[in-house]
Amino acid sequence: HPVLNDIRFEARNRLPDLPACGERRSAVKTARRIADACIGEAFKAKLVLRARDDILREPRLGEREDRFKHYVLGTAFRRARHDMHYPHEMILPLSRSRVTGLNLQSKEDLALAPVWHREQRSSSQWIRRMADYRLFGAETSPYSLKVRSFLRYKGADFDWVQRSSATEDEFNRHAVLPAVPLLIGPDGKASQDSTNMLATLEKKVSEPSAMPDDPACQALSYILEDYADEWLNKAMFLGRWSQSPDKDAAAGRVLEQLLSGKQPAKKKEAKASVIARMEERLPIVGATPENAELISASFRRFCELLNTHLEQNLYVFGGRPSPADFALAGQLQQVLLDPSNGSWLRDRAPFITAWCEFMEAPTAGSPFTSLLDLSPTLLPIFRDEIAVTFLPWAETNSEAVSKRRKTVELELGGATYYQSTQRYASKSWRAVKKAVEKLGKSDGLKAFLEEAEINGLI
Repeated sequence: HPVLNDIRFEARNRLPDLPACGERRSAVKTARRIADACIGEAFKAKLVLRARDDILREPRLGEREDRFKHYVLGTAFRRARHDMHYPHEMILPLSRSRVTGLNLQSKEDLALAPVWHREQRSSSQWIRRMADYRLFGAETSPYSLKVRSFLRYKGADFDWVQRSSATEDEFNRHAVLPAVPLLIGPDGKASQDSTNMLATLEKKVSEPSAMPDDPACQALSYILEDYADEWLNKAMFLGRWSQSPDKDAAAGRVLEQLLSGKQPAKKKEAKASVIARMEERLPIVGATPENAELISASFRRFCELLNTHLEQNLYVFGGRPSPADFALAGQLQQVLLDPSNGSWLRDRAPFITAWCEFMEAPTAGSPFTSLLDLSPTLLPIFRDEIAVTFLPWAETNSEAVSKRRKTVELELGGATYYQSTQRYASKSWRAVKKAVEKLGKSDGLKAFLEEAEINGLI
């Protein structure tokens, strides 16, 4: 935090100008006066007082420890900074028994041991880590799982905050839309677009890489990611909320999340309310009875093709996950939670099932594979599914939005598909086309797109 850091450094620079403090009590008083004076200029003094009071509960450290005054002051500021950003959280104060549990080697180590630290030591059992990122999400949200898996892959320091009644106030302070995921970065800025979150994190944390080396594979990854977010989601939503027992089980999971595991007073009525609300959204995403057969056939065709591909490859583009992996897995992990489609997926697509489990916390294996080596099983996914359903719909929907039409109607695979226009889907598709255009069409990508019969669509 730029303001707090400036104040902290100002206070630290002023400490050496004060008379030397030979005893612990004098050192604490000196640090306390400066902390109170400097922080009080910008933030409420109660934050520092609370931090200071916890710090003063440390055991006796002896006399004349070098830099002890800096340690006390720095700790107070770190505590105050945390309370400012996350006032609903509490940290247990440092005590003699807890400090003894650190098993440090000397008094100097004890004096310099920070209350907040990110190392995985025994003290992590009782000291709350101050994470770099805070991810508000839900186990019922495919986009939340997409981002959480990516953060784990990158080794990012983050807190998973389940959105519920207990965390709703903090969520609303940062959210623009009433939807998860919501990611708060180290700079305090919030984002609610899962695709942008992955792209930003990839730039900030380059290793382990999640972007294929080959620009052609990068382009295909962008298309597959958008397919998962905007088209595969229709099948997940349809299977979950249009039939029993799936919608009953899903409503129970939603209530458990919203109420932090507690049971509502009128469980039957509460579940019925959740189901009714989600059924109202079915037409919005195009998951209507008229489109059900087309969407279901598309889902099963895609899963069979992807299962064949994953039988030969650890991830979609070889030995490392790409944005396509995280997006696809987020949707299919949700499908596995539902009785009907989940049972079908486990029975007909065992490699997808295993891959979904692995994608909860993926690790890099070998390097990415070349497009030439991937083509035998990757090409059918684009030729037989994406070129038949998603790309024509994405183009038609984008055109309808640009012409301010309210509905989209087109022929997909010999059947008529009809739904209201989706503005966000149009925006994301334009972004994909722009990214692919920026990468340029290599000879390998041109040949792949031509063989997949989609060269004219992107």
